[in-house]
Amino acid sequence: MENLSNWVRGGTSTQWGVSAVAPHGGTASVADSPAGDYANNSDTWIMTAVNLTGAVNPVLTWWDRYSFQTNADWGVVEYSTDGSSWGRFYSVSGTRGTWAQQQIDLTDWRGAA
Repeated sequence: MENLSNWVRGGTSTQWGVSAVAPHGGTASVADSPAGDYANNSDTWIMTAVNLTGAVNPVLTWWDRYSFQTNADWGVVEYSTDGSSWGRFYSVSGTRGTWAQQQIDLTDWRGAA
């Protein structure tokens, strides 16, 4: 990931950016606070659209590692088909310093633009 040109950032603090510190592969990864710790009481998000038109067996795949205050701060992956109502695919809290691959089957949304 070289830039966030296809992503929208928002929330109480839009610190999201590209970090070259210990990426999983390539030269960089996206981070909620690439310059240091995230701000106290922050609620930030980053999102991008995924077009599943013509997809046969769509799967969302990513690698993550994280360091959150356990049961107080969370990282989540959510979805929406209309931009106003949201469902949650995945959530984490606590710390995992090693990269792990995550996958979510998107077959239920196959063909959605």
